Amino acid sequence: MINPQSSQKMSVLNSAEGFTFIELLISVAIFAIGILAVASVQLGSMNSDTHSRLLTDAYKVATDQVEDIIRWNYHDARLDENDATTPFHTDLTTSKGLGDRFQVTYVVVEDPDVNIKTITVTVEIPSSTLDPVVIEFVKAEIQDLVS
Repeated sequence: MINPQSSQKMSVLNSAEGFTFIELLISVAIFAIGILAVASVQLGSMNSDTHSRLLTDAYKVATDQVEDIIRWNYHDARLDENDATTPFHTDLTTSKGLGDRFQVTYVVVEDPDVNIKTITVTVEIPSSTLDPVVIEFVKAEIQDLVS
């Protein structure tokens, strides 16, 4: 005679036949969507890193140019007032080891009444859609103190 408990165990075992093909396809699709989401986040992170590196290098070039201009004499010919439509171009990139990735320009506007020159240094990144880096500062004529 067949035991009712063993018959029940047999029917449970027979009904657990495994995954169907549809269940397998759905699980693979969900896994693929998850992997694509991770890849998309990784790509966005890499783009952000590239933009950050370019901006950091552009700020370095701009501050190096500002420091160079600060060392120039107030009456240096390179600091004569120029028209904002034709700014001075400098070949700073080769001396700083950053290749030719940046275009550095500066514009000088003089206020002779108070002996100051307002200088605007602009660093553009031609290979990028990023906004240019702009630093504006004032250079004053310093009179030597006579003792």
